[in-house]
Amino acid sequence: MSSTVTAVTLAMARTHTYAVLSTTVGVIAILLLLVLLAHKELLRARGGSRVTERLRAFDVAIIPLLVSFLCIITVRFALFLH
Repeated sequence: MSSTVTAVTLAMARTHTYAVLSTTVGVIAILLLLVLLAHKELLRARGGSRVTERLRAFDVAIIPLLVSFLCIITVRFALFLH
């Protein structure tokens, strides 16, 4: 077994349906995106000498999460219309 895939992860994947797993992953990704965006705005409001460096570091995490958010919303909307 790979060290990145724990027994808990395997058990969860085997016992839950695709809909439950995709919803769980989507909710976690959206919540993480919201937390990072809020933290970035608080950091921007705080100011300081090294703020621009730290804000760029947040972009490294925020941009992929934003893309995944757009994919999640697109898929959910397409399923809703179908």
